[in-house]
Amino acid sequence: MKHKYHHLLGKLKPYIICHPNTLSALNKDYMGMTVHADHIYNPLLTKDFDFINRIIKMDELSFGPGGMGMPRWVLFDCALIPGAVIGFGIPANQLTSADQALLKVVGDDFVPLSMYIAIPNADGKSWFGHNLSSLNGILKEDLKGLGLLTKYYALGVLKIEKLIGATQWDSAALGLHLKLSPMKLLASHVSIHTHENTLCYESFNFYPEEQVLGDQRPLQIKTKEFTSDLVGIKNLQKRIEAGEEIILISKDSKQSVFHLQS
Repeated sequence: MKHKYHHLLGKLKPYIICHPNTLSALNKDYMGMTVHADHIYNPLLTKDFDFINRIIKMDELSFGPGGMGMPRWVLFDCALIPGAVIGFGIPANQLTSADQALLKVVGDDFVPLSMYIAIPNADGKSWFGHNLSSLNGILKEDLKGLGLLTKYYALGVLKIEKLIGATQWDSAALGLHLKLSPMKLLASHVSIHTHENTLCYESFNFYPEEQVLGDQRPLQIKTKEFTSDLVGIKNLQKRIEAGEEIILISKDSKQSVFHLQS
């Protein structure tokens, strides 16, 4: 495991928010970490509302500027009751005074710094990845690698083997998702979404920990370059609807350039 992940695991603690019925199905001892009982939250209990409000604050900081902040009812109806929120946090007094002021926390308040939200699908075999965010780059605290660590950890806690998700072609998170597995494109142009450059994908056959969090190099696969401008993603959508299976393998260092296997 790379140093930055050891660094994060050395100072952060995992948490879970979900309905009690969901909790019994989770792997609460994943990666050798046991989720402390004080860091398991029930969205139906008043005593846990303060922590959940900190989740909302984190979402506002992460997605509010881009117009994709999550309404409170969406968090409750679509995530906390049917699914789960999993992430890492830290006591407020271990943050800088500037970070405490930004987050409006004090003392030993346990503060969420990342979250991954997943919702089980009706087929009983797959989940939908609703939200991944961290405060890396927003706080003064060094949180490099927290987004990838959070999603990898959450997938294991939730025992997810097949994941469906949606994101934007220009999202920084897309490169992160590709570090976990190849992505089969279910749609490259979801025009009904708020953001027209949205894609929908399916992930399975997740890479081992040595590759995701370590130094193991990925296998080299023959691919073709693809540029994700609007014309490109619309043309790719036509190929998908015609029955072609297209796998997104990696993102190039250049903006909007990806590698596909078809």
